[in-house]
Amino acid sequence: MHLRDREHKMEPNFQKGVGKMVELSGSFVGVNLRNVFKSLCILLPVLLFCVAAGAPVQNEAPLTPEDSLRMVKEAEQYAGELETALDGTEGGHQRFMLAAEKLVSLGKIATPAFLRLIASKNLDPWLRKRAIELATVSRDQRAMVPLIEVARDTTNPAGVRDKAAYCIGYIGTDKVVDSLLVFIESDDRLLKSAATTGIRIASNYADVNKAFEPIVRMANNTADEGLRKNAIAALGYFGDRGVPLLVEFLEDDNKEIRPVAIGALGYTRSRAVVKPLVELLSSEDVHTRIGAIMSLQRLGDTTAVPALIEVLTYEGDDAVFAAMALAKIGDPRALEPLKEHIDKAKAEGRQPSRYMINAYEEIKKGKALKNR
Repeated sequence: MHLRDREHKMEPNFQKGVGKMVELSGSFVGVNLRNVFKSLCILLPVLLFCVAAGAPVQNEAPLTPEDSLRMVKEAEQYAGELETALDGTEGGHQRFMLAAEKLVSLGKIATPAFLRLIASKNLDPWLRKRAIELATVSRDQRAMVPLIEVARDTTNPAGVRDKAAYCIGYIGTDKVVDSLLVFIESDDRLLKSAATTGIRIASNYADVNKAFEPIVRMANNTADEGLRKNAIAALGYFGDRGVPLLVEFLEDDNKEIRPVAIGALGYTRSRAVVKPLVELLSSEDVHTRIGAIMSLQRLGDTTAVPALIEVLTYEGDDAVFAAMALAKIGDPRALEPLKEHIDKAKAEGRQPSRYMINAYEEIKKGKALKNR
């Protein structure tokens, strides 16, 4: 399971208290990480007493006081391992990652440690970027302001600023969307591009519709192809609202724009895009056909199945991508055509495509499960 999919099952009042204790532990910059968590261990009994004295429990399975104390002690241990990993000796990057993965698994307790690393300009930029990623795994809102500051600071490496700007999107609150909009409307090209990616990420957690018009303006600005491509890709995350524009971009004079628009259509989750994507399957350009197939696969709409079955008769990679798309959609109508292609290859003494075999087996298995 990806770290971003983990839910930290800490009792809300306890977790809020831990966050406050971390704030009281002192500045994150210049403070040994291990000492921060030692302070937590000293303050923890007081907090546990308050929780036990009648604080309402909101989660179905709150942590016990013993589990909570263990977690803070583990955080102290992992933070210490992080400090040791940064001593410049060989293998430090690997040791850093091992300790960081352990620490991030503890949820929002880990945020202060990562914020300290993010603020450290002396830290290796690669490690700093990784710390930025890990700081947003728990979607802790305390990370928002520090990330904004890092993104705005032009003395930071471009890669660090870029990472900070778009990773804000993972926090995914209305305030985050507002901050990303400020970046998009700025004159800083790096921030505009990164924030556009951030909007795509934030769309999984928050309403990003207020960003639609600024994104459209960027998509129509032909002066900067890179920003334009990023904006067109982002239009796919506005659902039906972005469909008419994306369909228009399929006919854009710039040949580099069409593939971006095709890919974005697959993220709209709109049935209205199935027809224009199916029409692209008859294109003379194989890359256009494959792009359309991949977007149809992403949509998973069964109305595209007959057209995808037809692509199985094509020679080349598009038939392979069609088989994979049919496997993902899982419609039993594809079973017989797939079997025919497999049997034909065997009869002609050829090795059947493993992608068609896999698609056939996956759809057959899915059908059997549904019929149970």
